[in-house]
Amino acid sequence: MKLHSPVPPQFELEKIDFPTDRITVGELRRRQPRIFNFLTHHSEHIDNVLLAGTMAVEQELAFKAFARAAGLPNPDLDPFTSASELMRMLDRDYRRHGISMGNQQTKQMVRTFEKAAAAQGRASRGASR
Repeated sequence: MKLHSPVPPQFELEKIDFPTDRITVGELRRRQPRIFNFLTHHSEHIDNVLLAGTMAVEQELAFKAFARAAGLPNPDLDPFTSASELMRMLDRDYRRHGISMGNQQTKQMVRTFEKAAAAQGRASRGASR
């Protein structure tokens, strides 16, 4: 997934609370000790990028909500991945990281950060008029 599209300056990711924000390094280390085993050089270090991928999906969904509310065209950051596939990926990752117990909880979490992103989009639309 690529997230290299220019993002309007009024979209401020740091003002959005994402479910992955609640994961501590200690929790990750206990759940996925291979990620933090820097003493070995196994090919399993692909796990290092798993959380970054989860966060990229969160940010893509948030940016799509922002763009809709701001009246911008759909930022198709990854044209090969549908919104339903993004949700499926998040649900799987949230369960793996202990953030969600199931699909309904994941959907509610996504709605929460999409709502925050949409509020920024509406605010930017009002500011530009």
